[in-house]
Amino acid sequence: DGGKSRRKLDFFIEGADLPDVPKHHWRDIRVVGEFTKSPVKSEEELGLDTTIRCVNGKSYINIRDNKDASEREIEIDPEPISRPETIVTRANVCHRTKDEMYMVKFSWGSGTERSELDYLELAKPVNGVVDLKWSKAIHEVETHRAGLDFSTAHKVYFRDNEWHLSHGLHSRTSKSEPYFRKRKLTLALLSPNGRPLKSCRTLREFLSCLLDAIIGHRDLYAKANVLHSDVSEGNIILTKPDADGKSRGILIDLDMSTSVDDKVNETEKTKITGTVKYMAIELLRNMSEGNYSIKKSCRYDLESFFYVFLMGCLRYGCLSVNSEYLKSWYTNNTSLNYFKKKGDIIENFETNILKHFPSSFDSVKDLARDLRKILFGENLEQFASTSNSAQLYAPIISAFKNIITQIDGMKLLHPP
Repeated sequence: DGGKSRRKLDFFIEGADLPDVPKHHWRDIRVVGEFTKSPVKSEEELGLDTTIRCVNGKSYINIRDNKDASEREIEIDPEPISRPETIVTRANVCHRTKDEMYMVKFSWGSGTERSELDYLELAKPVNGVVDLKWSKAIHEVETHRAGLDFSTAHKVYFRDNEWHLSHGLHSRTSKSEPYFRKRKLTLALLSPNGRPLKSCRTLREFLSCLLDAIIGHRDLYAKANVLHSDVSEGNIILTKPDADGKSRGILIDLDMSTSVDDKVNETEKTKITGTVKYMAIELLRNMSEGNYSIKKSCRYDLESFFYVFLMGCLRYGCLSVNSEYLKSWYTNNTSLNYFKKKGDIIENFETNILKHFPSSFDSVKDLARDLRKILFGENLEQFASTSNSAQLYAPIISAFKNIITQIDGMKLLHPP
């Protein structure tokens, strides 16, 4: 318009050295502008990320086997074992190395004082927890925004239960703290490279690997003063079988972890974290009442292990699983989640839970009953953390060991 000139920039989609496939994911393509036609500019100069290099349909990255080792190139599986479902996200992306030694994890940290990498360093002496071999920062938000002035920024509060957007100046506060969190995109080389818990082939393997993860959680808590805070099916993996054909259970993903000063002295209220499906009843109750902060405790993580166990018993031995079953445990309605889970676990455990165990899991129904009493007490009234919550580890571990000695590799009826 007027003296202003306009320029149209046409974009096209270019395949990133990928073989012909019937379908693709959004990460399999890149959008390249007209300026990429210049033969003198590299991908790095064009602002494209070169951490993963695609050559003749194969994917490579540079790693170090430890912080003192020399950098070397290694091939990774181009198909991630874990990836976000949306384009704009902070969810993790994980690849296996082709030699099956490592898992490569790309993640944006939360910007908190301690990152997952810090917790992984603290966890190094702990068996049963994934081992950090090496890591590096790829991008930093602080670097991208260097030189920008946010000194006059204001925080505006929005209320979900009202239609207007703000209440004027009295609802704004001047920002004296940093305007943005100093998040980093990091690459972490992790060992061992495992398979999902749901891939277990025998009842004994399922129970023993779950027990390994519980022991790893206990030692992480007692020896490293770190509380995992996000126990779920997806955060437990199985190692490759050893010479005796046995796999071990490994606890992974310390993104939501919390430092604790002593065994049970969690004195500060912090934001509730975890996967809703496996979340403790007391945490759900607080959320249903609009309270999203609580004192962290190992008690809530141990309850989450109980739900991982129950979900495995309900699903792993079945030829087909009703996807709607127990879905009311993890809806967008926090009150429904709380009341439904409490009802199923406390009031209707036999009919709503144990009755639905497949026949291949009949032998662990007593274990389910025992764990329920250990966690909630004989009267089923104990939901909150207490000063001696760490004492729950011993009877839970003992209950698993007792049932494992009675089971001799009973095969699941219909492995997933």
